[in-house]
Amino acid sequence: MAREQQCATLPQVKVVGNAPQETSRRLTLAAYRYLADKGQLAEAREVLAAGGMRAPAALALSLARALMADARFFEANGWFGLTEWKLPFPPEGEAVVVIDLETTGPSPTEDEITEVGAVKLNGDGKSEFVSLVYPGRPIPPYIQDLTGITDEMVAQAPPLAEVMADLAEFVGDSVLAIQNAPFDLSFLVPRLAKVGCSLYQPVLDTVHLARRALRLPHCGLDALAEYFELPKNGRHRALGDARLTAEVLRQLYYIMCKGRQLRLAELR
Repeated sequence: MAREQQCATLPQVKVVGNAPQETSRRLTLAAYRYLADKGQLAEAREVLAAGGMRAPAALALSLARALMADARFFEANGWFGLTEWKLPFPPEGEAVVVIDLETTGPSPTEDEITEVGAVKLNGDGKSEFVSLVYPGRPIPPYIQDLTGITDEMVAQAPPLAEVMADLAEFVGDSVLAIQNAPFDLSFLVPRLAKVGCSLYQPVLDTVHLARRALRLPHCGLDALAEYFELPKNGRHRALGDARLTAEVLRQLYYIMCKGRQLRLAELR
């Protein structure tokens, strides 16, 4: 393959003297952005130079090995590319729906849903579902401050049963993905049951997946967004959090698939 003229640049990546793992992580993320922007294979030395790295040859070699060890990349004769160029997400013939809820509080028996957001990914691309929900009770001030959802906003929102029925239709038989799934499911399962719907499909919990794939001390959505350096637009609103969780799931998928196509249920 002929060398292509460089078409993307990266912010400089500083070598952190006492934190080789953090240096490797930052360079790997920078390389990911570089290749995603360029859209073509690049030689290892070009990928490393794109981060503005100035380091001993031994450290440069260790960082190159870090790229080779990250399953989001593939390497062929010194050229690097992104696994996502070869393997679709979700896999062909599958669909995944990422769901997020906002609620009046933490108790599935004492509190209610105020907003539902969902992102569906499949071979046709991406579609989204979002709706405020009339909770039938006041929203505590601290929840209003956190989410920005006020009593006035939900006063004319559709009732829970209507939103649950619409959500069930949107989800269909897709695989589900939820950040901290036990919490959202504790609200969703009994409320879907009231409208005659059930969740029978596999559920992927991005907290569980991240603990297996990354071994981080904290796997909350903010921590994962910071790890992957993802923008946190619309945090603490259902659709914004669903969008962010969908991107986290995509990153985790390519790390966990190790260069081969896996069905979504195989991640569990």
